[in-house]
Amino acid sequence: SYENRRMNRQHLVDTCRTTLVAAREHVTARRVSRVLVFAGALGFVAIACEALVRGRIPIAQARLPSALYTRTVPWGGGSDGGGPGTAPVAFGSLDGAPMEQRIPIRLAELPDHLIDAVLAVEDQRFYTHHGLDVRRIGGAIVANVRALGIAEGGSTVTQQLAKNLFLNASRTPLRKVREAALAVVLEARHDKSQILEAYLNEIYLGQDGGRAIHGVGAAAQYYFGKDGRRVTLSEAALLAGMIHAPNRHTPMRHPVAARERRNLVLSLMVEQRRITQTLAGRASRAKLPAKARSTVKLDGRYFRDFVAAVTPARLPSRGTAVYTTLDPQLQAAAERAVRGGLDRMKVAGAEAALVAIDPRTGEVLAMVGGRDYAQSQFNRAADARRQPGSAFKPVVAIAALERTGDDAPAFTLASLVNDEPLRVETGSGDWTPSNYDRTYRGAVTVRAAMEQSLNIPFARIGLAVGPDRIVAAARRVGITSSLDAVPSLALGSSDVTVLELVRAYGVLAAGGMLAGTRTIVALGPYGAARVPAGAVPPNLWLIRPWHTW
Repeated sequence: SYENRRMNRQHLVDTCRTTLVAAREHVTARRVSRVLVFAGALGFVAIACEALVRGRIPIAQARLPSALYTRTVPWGGGSDGGGPGTAPVAFGSLDGAPMEQRIPIRLAELPDHLIDAVLAVEDQRFYTHHGLDVRRIGGAIVANVRALGIAEGGSTVTQQLAKNLFLNASRTPLRKVREAALAVVLEARHDKSQILEAYLNEIYLGQDGGRAIHGVGAAAQYYFGKDGRRVTLSEAALLAGMIHAPNRHTPMRHPVAARERRNLVLSLMVEQRRITQTLAGRASRAKLPAKARSTVKLDGRYFRDFVAAVTPARLPSRGTAVYTTLDPQLQAAAERAVRGGLDRMKVAGAEAALVAIDPRTGEVLAMVGGRDYAQSQFNRAADARRQPGSAFKPVVAIAALERTGDDAPAFTLASLVNDEPLRVETGSGDWTPSNYDRTYRGAVTVRAAMEQSLNIPFARIGLAVGPDRIVAAARRVGITSSLDAVPSLALGSSDVTVLELVRAYGVLAAGGMLAGTRTIVALGPYGAARVPAGAVPPNLWLIRPWHTW
């Protein structure tokens, strides 16, 4: 009833009032202050413990994202650093995450004007503070209060390094406190040169397409097309000026802002007596780079997925290099070939796949699994099964020409086979193969039938040797897909993958040797000794030399 509901509400109000009165009697200012002090002390201890545990600078190579790299030695020979395109190229991360562009470089190898430019604009008292610059922090607070917002940062190089290595970019008081604690620990454990070297290899300096550019080494290569050791004063000032906001000061997209920022760095260097006014004036007149020197890029995503299936699990997310058998020049040519072929076809929805291997070792040199990985991740080179048709005839020839024990082969290249109409009764009906041109040539040699890819003679050869023997020959040349032992198998009626067929043809190219498919050359920390590609792998076994067929 209405009266009951009113009484329940009144009871609830009375209960709340009684609870609040009791709480006021127990909650005093002293108790609140004690709780706050205890919570603050606990938080301080937690932050200090985090800084002590995590506050170590890893080597620059350990910061490289674990990635797949192209082969260490170009196919056909050469060195891994002797010319364009010969050094291993990172073409995919192990976990599919966006790639990062990094070129580790030692501090002693960098020009002094690059170091001076960075310190002039980012931390001019770097060598005198111990991780925190009190004067700069105070100045930043005053500037931010006047601007009623974030107008200036007070972080030192060490604080920026701590944020980049261990924290995120969120602007919260807690993050700043953690950053300060980590900076103090870093300064206590590492000398200034180690901190500065790590910072110069870690800072974010823009985007190379989908790749984030980290470090002055990668930035110098991208913006100027040169090694970080050879940047000029003008280029050094430009890179130093970009640290504050790389995407707003990119010289190719925002040349005016980039020039103003570069000249600001030069003027700061003059004020701090790091360079003379003459040098600054000459550097300020230098032209900005008009075009980026993008790093070698390979799609390679179909191959990346193929390798991921055989890559050991639980690899670290950074610092590991998986050197594969992929050749960058051959892969680029394969991508162009597939793209160009499909463009010339002008057939909507048409797809293509391409695989290239080294028949001596089984190393996969190039792999393209389709028109566009972004639209379809299905790898048609390794996973799609299609009828090979006439491409299967060499396998039939192997079954027909090889010896069985001491017996003579069933056929020789000079054997005659009738090219006449053929009808074969099967369990599913009559099978009547025909030649592609619908004509008949009478008696032809096995060699002529192979050269002209004649269907009826090969159908007769298949019937003579038997489907089971053809299946056995296919197994010996590396075809593992299920094959139906039926008469039409001689004309490639059973589905196989492109990779299997390429591997089978590799046996012919290698004089009867079948090598298991190989995709990984070496795996380990980046920069470690690399296993040379091209050596005979342990998964190579002898099928049968040509002269015994």
